[in-house]
Amino acid sequence: MTTDTITSGGATRSGGNLARAQLQDLDWVRGARPSELRAAVHALCWRARRATIDGFTEDPMVARKVLITARGVAAELDARSEAVIAAIANRPNTARLIELQNERSSLRHRRATAESIIVTCDAALQFDQLGAMKPQVSASELVAAIVEHRRRVHPDDVCEADSDLWRVLDRIDTEPRPTPTSR
Repeated sequence: MTTDTITSGGATRSGGNLARAQLQDLDWVRGARPSELRAAVHALCWRARRATIDGFTEDPMVARKVLITARGVAAELDARSEAVIAAIANRPNTARLIELQNERSSLRHRRATAESIIVTCDAALQFDQLGAMKPQVSASELVAAIVEHRRRVHPDDVCEADSDLWRVLDRIDTEPRPTPTSR
């Protein structure tokens, strides 16, 4: 892919450069087919651009799509790396050994980039989940607030809703609670 030359808008770019540029367009990522996104992530792994990787964090949907794709790319790179290691173990001639060692080095670099994409997108999604979480009020805090309200309200200001709520609370407070052995 990186050796193909594509002319776009008067500028000539390699396929890899074009794919990396497309990854900067979050609308393109949202609409990309899995095969397109996979090829673009492979291109990014060849020549990492930190700004592009960080850009995935701006949109949870993009982060999810890229995370899934980067995990697949990482698995492909791992499989290819295992094949290269197996070929090295077969003790090839010197020229082939050098070629395999260079390929293994390249695969390690690309795998490290894939891992960086995975970690960045995963962190973005975790932060997004934290932001979506609402602080939870415990039942004991709620009951304490209602009891305090009951204590502070003047009897002349009690409305029917207050009385109904307190009646339910009194009933809860006096009802026997099941114990683990009384089932």
